[in-house]
Amino acid sequence: ATNLIKARLQGVPPLTITVFSLGILAIPALIYFPFSGLIETWQHTPGAGRATGMVVLLALTGTVLASWLYFTLIQRTDVVFASVITYCIPVVALAWGFASGERLQAGHAAGLGLILVAIWLIGRRDRSPNRRANPKGPAA
Repeated sequence: ATNLIKARLQGVPPLTITVFSLGILAIPALIYFPFSGLIETWQHTPGAGRATGMVVLLALTGTVLASWLYFTLIQRTDVVFASVITYCIPVVALAWGFASGERLQAGHAAGLGLILVAIWLIGRRDRSPNRRANPKGPAA
């Protein structure tokens, strides 16, 4: 998807891509909504409406903002760098977990180490002098 966005949507504003991609997901969500049981939950569970509002707020501030930033990054950098950024998601998740009082375990540290090594290896390989030349020739 990153390659397609870079190749085909380079001139489309990142906010437009974000609204369209997340808007497409709204269609099946709206079809499923009447069967989800959420309306009954709101009627019979105290605080369910507020909890739903918090989920919507999290979606708008987290998912929409992250998608917009990601599409902006794809357009401003190369696809390899933009793809490597997705490996940082577990790092941010660990930081949020630690900040909220969760205990970090050895497996968390090992996974974080593997992620950081993979990012370093990918970045190092991309800058190596032996990487393939552009098959289309020099840029015009």
